[in-house]
Amino acid sequence: MTGEAHDALHEWLLPYIELVNNLSDAPDETASAELFHKLEAAFKELNLSFV
Repeated sequence: MTGEAHDALHEWLLPYIELVNNLSDAPDETASAELFHKLEAAFKELNLSFV
């Protein structure tokens, strides 16, 4: 993958990786749930970009 598609993927992927790392370090269930919802929203955003 190269070019604009590659750049767009990285724009999405880097914040996603940060969310996953934060989820691993979440101090409690409330924080985990909030991060999970952010991850879910990120996937929805990614899916919309392929429509």
